[in-house]
Amino acid sequence: MQAKVIRADESREIELYDVLFRYGVGAEETGGTLSLLEVTIPPRTLIKPHIHTREDEATLVLEGSVGSRLGDDIIEDIPAGS
Repeated sequence: MQAKVIRADESREIELYDVLFRYGVGAEETGGTLSLLEVTIPPRTLIKPHIHTREDEATLVLEGSVGSRLGDDIIEDIPAGS
């Protein structure tokens, strides 16, 4: 994989309901090894529970806080910077 800079105006955006997904690097560009996207989730929005079967997911909270369920564990109020 070669180094790449993605400027905001070069990213692809998809909006589902009020959740905005902005894709910088897609799996098709990395042979399926990496996808990088920014997700903007409005306050009090529930993301439907889901399972990733082909990839791992990592989250960096930039602003506000989020909650998460990982298996049977529920984590509330994960603050920005986590």
